[in-house]
Amino acid sequence: MSRLIQRRDDWLRREGQRSIDYSSAIFLAAGSGHFTPGRSLPISLIVLHVTGSHDQMPHEAPPVGLSAMNMFRSEHGNTSAHYIIDRDGTIIQMVRERDTAHHATNYNRNSIGIEHVSRYDLLLTEIQFRKSVELVSSLCQKYSIPVSRNINNGICAHGDLSKKKPHCGTGSWNWERYLLEIQQRLATI
Repeated sequence: MSRLIQRRDDWLRREGQRSIDYSSAIFLAAGSGHFTPGRSLPISLIVLHVTGSHDQMPHEAPPVGLSAMNMFRSEHGNTSAHYIIDRDGTIIQMVRERDTAHHATNYNRNSIGIEHVSRYDLLLTEIQFRKSVELVSSLCQKYSIPVSRNINNGICAHGDLSKKKPHCGTGSWNWERYLLEIQQRLATI
């Protein structure tokens, strides 16, 4: 696992830069076919994802987000997310917030997508959970998004929007704790 983390960190040092949108993130641009420049609707939704499923990774979650980073930069495919939060809490921004990431089909135009390196049936690591709370709190404040699980104006799981991926972001996610910690963080900002 430490070799993969070293590989990821080397890649980010070589090609990454400090994010303009979120200072705790490192920006590593997604491939041009993986997002649409600009937005046609204001941001009103945050969509939470996990990178894998229990049938894709039978033993444990991937230790680092290299596969998501590679996929979002490849010449093949067109998916992306604005942010990836790795198991160790590293936050990588792949698409600028002003642009439209391709992560939630009919909801791309008004949402920010956040991938969490995990599996549907596996809890986030504690540091990953905390970094997600920090990022989502910042986004809620910046875009006046209510702290509620709502698919129109709030925070939701990809599984709330997609019948094809019903467990994405919903599986073992502790929504009550997650929303409470975001509310508590926003109360101190």
